[in-house]
Amino acid sequence: MVLVERSVRIPCVIIRRALINKMSETYPGPISLKIRFPRAGTPNSKSNLKLLEFYLNENLQISHVKNLELQYPLSHMFPWMEYVVRVGWAANEDLIWVQLLDRKQQRIELVLLSIKNFVEPLPNVYQYIETSTRVCVPPAVLCTRVSDVWINVHDLLYLYPVTDSNKITYIWASEETGFRHLYLMTSLLASHSNGTLSSDVEEDPSVPGEITMPAIILSQVALTYGEWEVLGRQMWVDEERQLVYFMALLQ
Repeated sequence: MVLVERSVRIPCVIIRRALINKMSETYPGPISLKIRFPRAGTPNSKSNLKLLEFYLNENLQISHVKNLELQYPLSHMFPWMEYVVRVGWAANEDLIWVQLLDRKQQRIELVLLSIKNFVEPLPNVYQYIETSTRVCVPPAVLCTRVSDVWINVHDLLYLYPVTDSNKITYIWASEETGFRHLYLMTSLLASHSNGTLSSDVEEDPSVPGEITMPAIILSQVALTYGEWEVLGRQMWVDEERQLVYFMALLQ
């Protein structure tokens, strides 16, 4: 019997806080604690997405780990983003979804990424230009939500398996009516090849710059509605029976 090495992939968010100024927080007594706090107008933490790949031997013990980085950082493709607030696997194992939020917390985007965009970090920063020869699958922006006040981040997202290479169906919550409700949505899986994308490397279209093409929503159907609110956590979907289970506050 031939034993094949197994691997497990885990997406993770790396937050760097070195640029945030330190502040002193005083408590009753002699205790004074220094904490990092991004005051308005000062540098904030930097977030980026990585993919950890754990390889297991025949005894299911970790033999080695690969630390994979995005070929082009999220901040390069989405310079407006400040936070990676949610991340997870799509139903298709080669796709990762992320939710990106700006600093004012008034804009959020649901983005789909291919794992082909994750590569081993280069040993030399001067080799960065060579990454343009690697395969890069541009991210797909599924939906953009904008608020004049505040966007409440929630956990209500369910992506159906991608069966059509041109579109994807999912359930996502929104407060566009003033109350959080569930919507069944279908978005176009568009890339920069059939939209507008600005790039610093004009001669090489495979190198993505800032993603400027808006999300193309093909359909949006309200699954819940009314002057009551769906709670922002825990949603279960039974695809076979076409049922959605959730919790809500009804006055």
